[in-house]
Amino acid sequence: MTRTLDNDVMNDERESMRARLRVERSNRSQAAPGLGPVHGRVPDSVSDARRRLRGDRGDVGPLVVVTPVMVMVVMLVIQMGLYYHARSVMSAAAQDGARAYQNENGTDTDARFAANQILNGSGSLLENELIAVSASGSLVTVTITAQVTSLIPFFDGTVAVEASGAREGFTSESSR
Repeated sequence: MTRTLDNDVMNDERESMRARLRVERSNRSQAAPGLGPVHGRVPDSVSDARRRLRGDRGDVGPLVVVTPVMVMVVMLVIQMGLYYHARSVMSAAAQDGARAYQNENGTDTDARFAANQILNGSGSLLENELIAVSASGSLVTVTITAQVTSLIPFFDGTVAVEASGAREGFTSESSR
């Protein structure tokens, strides 16, 4: 007997649920689009919500423009860092070369060797290095020209640095 009562209660609940769904469906067909339960109406169906949101998929236009620009700005900053680092390395090499030649018994081969030791330590930062050593009287000049490795197309990163100084030597009292 208990089972029969339970089944009857369950059937009654099912019938009342079906009746409520029928009423909701009829109310939904009468409801204005976009009105939800706040206004006392049943919310739109999922397909209506999808239809309304279809045009709001996100705008990627600005992202398409901004991303390449930001990548180029970052690459430009890195390129400028490489350029100034290369200039610093080349300046140190020119100064060491000039110092080697300034010694009393220094030669232009000593200057080139000293400069090359610094430049070889820079790895692939510099390309086409050219070391020019000159002496006129007691003045020694070492000029280094090279191209900096480029990250940016069509970037001419040619750097030239120069270091000079007086050559050491004995000067007699009479020639002073």
